[in-house]
Amino acid sequence: MSDTEKSASSNNKFLKGTLILTVSSIVVKVIGSLNWIILSRVLGGEGIGLYQMGFPIYLMAITLSSAGIPVAISIITAEKLAQKDFLGAKRVFNVSLRLLFVTGLVFASALFFGAHWLIDNHWIRDSRAYYSIIALAPAVFFVTFLAIFLAYLPFLYSYEPKNYFFLLTNFLGPFLVRALVFVLCPLTGRPLLCLNPL
Repeated sequence: MSDTEKSASSNNKFLKGTLILTVSSIVVKVIGSLNWIILSRVLGGEGIGLYQMGFPIYLMAITLSSAGIPVAISIITAEKLAQKDFLGAKRVFNVSLRLLFVTGLVFASALFFGAHWLIDNHWIRDSRAYYSIIALAPAVFFVTFLAIFLAYLPFLYSYEPKNYFFLLTNFLGPFLVRALVFVLCPLTGRPLLCLNPL
């Protein structure tokens, strides 16, 4: 294969990867927008307000649970693969998987079991937001745990598996949120809040 053919092949891979990233980003944004539209119709204005009260706590828990670990995983894995140390790269993945599993579990449990404490100590001022915190707590575990795969997959394959995985997690997320809304909504003691039409 000549240098010209290698350059053309490299350019095609780059363009294909860029196209896949662009399309997957658009699809993820559309799915996220649809999720918010449907969720706002299900919960109504009051329900969305209660959901948003717990959301900053959820974001803080995700930030603390992963705190730059996926970026470090990507850098260390790239170094190992550049040195052709495939066993070392796999070891980085295994150790990181255990670490993020534990941190995700710890912070999700802390959020789940600490929801009453957050309300009792006025971190969250409206006690009705308790169930939004409970509903968001499992997501902390899954988002943290799945971050390792998003950091590691690009080094195993091309862009396609990472983007398919990213699309799958963003597609399933809204359905899980709606399922938790329908399960937890009756527990709030406000059944009318749960009956807004889709």
